[in-house]
Amino acid sequence: KGYPIACNEGLKTAKAPYTLILNPDIITTKQDILILLEETKKHENCAISGPAVYIRHDGNENKGDEIDYYANYSLQKPINKVSRILGAVMLFNMKHLKQIGLFDENIFMYYEDEEISNRAIKKGYELLVFPASKFYHLAKKSSVQNTKILTFKAWHLVWSKLYYRKITEGFASCLRLNL
Repeated sequence: KGYPIACNEGLKTAKAPYTLILNPDIITTKQDILILLEETKKHENCAISGPAVYIRHDGNENKGDEIDYYANYSLQKPINKVSRILGAVMLFNMKHLKQIGLFDENIFMYYEDEEISNRAIKKGYELLVFPASKFYHLAKKSSVQNTKILTFKAWHLVWSKLYYRKITEGFASCLRLNL
């Protein structure tokens, strides 16, 4: 089905005012989830929020953890206004999500977080990261690592990048990137 379709199925059935989407290879604690939720509730205009996401390479706590390379925030600031929330961990204010719309189901995986983040900003909402909340993304644990899977993922990465570029900057920009 694809990541956005699966997320949308969950979001459509959610009854709570806030809904957390997590990749299956995320590790966190109840305390860090509560920090993320409570901080988000303080910001009425926040549509999507996220924690500090660390990459955990060897599966062991505090050994080799590094901030996610997609991070566009400062660990020194308690609140970071950002242009994108990392798709591995997204907390949605469901009231605002009704105005933004669900994930774009034309995307199978990759760039779905950028696309929905972009729409939220265009609707006038904030995207916030709260580094006091820490989540850990297990490196290379979401799927089997073999040539077939890596080729499949690479194809979707390129396709999604071209699709996202087309819907945000137009077909000519997508064509230039493709060439």
